[in-house]
Amino acid sequence: MSRFATGVLCGGRSARMGRPKESLDLGGRTYLDLAVERSGGPNVFLSTGDSVVEYAGCVAVLDRRPGCGPLGGLDALLAACDADWLIVSPVDCPLLAANDLASLRRVAEDGRDDAVVTRTPDGVHFTVAAYRVDTASAAVTAMLGEDVRRLDRLADRLRVRFLDAADPARLLNVNTPADAAEACRRTAARSS
Repeated sequence: MSRFATGVLCGGRSARMGRPKESLDLGGRTYLDLAVERSGGPNVFLSTGDSVVEYAGCVAVLDRRPGCGPLGGLDALLAACDADWLIVSPVDCPLLAANDLASLRRVAEDGRDDAVVTRTPDGVHFTVAAYRVDTASAAVTAMLGEDVRRLDRLADRLRVRFLDAADPARLLNVNTPADAAEACRRTAARSS
């Protein structure tokens, strides 16, 4: 068993975007390219909802409970990985960097918590987090059984430590074409 695995949530419907977010482009790379690259491998799992998304070197997993949103994706990732900890990030945060995930891992390594969740001034981001697989899996299974679908409700069931984001701007969540344009603008601004 590995100590850490990484998972990418990429099974959303993309209704507001109008096309799959994993195929969006930022600087000549797809959002999925960026998400897999920041995950760092070798144990990278892709939660693909109810359709298969293939990516070299990754394991695609279908939701065990389709239609349950990010919590259903997290459930699939937790069930698939053979590790003590799962570090999760969403495909629709293309500005996240590898060091954002490395920070989660460093904090998780002390083993005092069940989850380490990224926090910004705008709120907490349960999709950018590290989860202890055994306790998080039990909590997610119970929540789905109770028809509780909100990821933030994990805080009621797990010992959660909040980690302030090094750069909150990197947690831009892309849901619309305007959000995608903002991600491009921010990338261009950082390049100049």
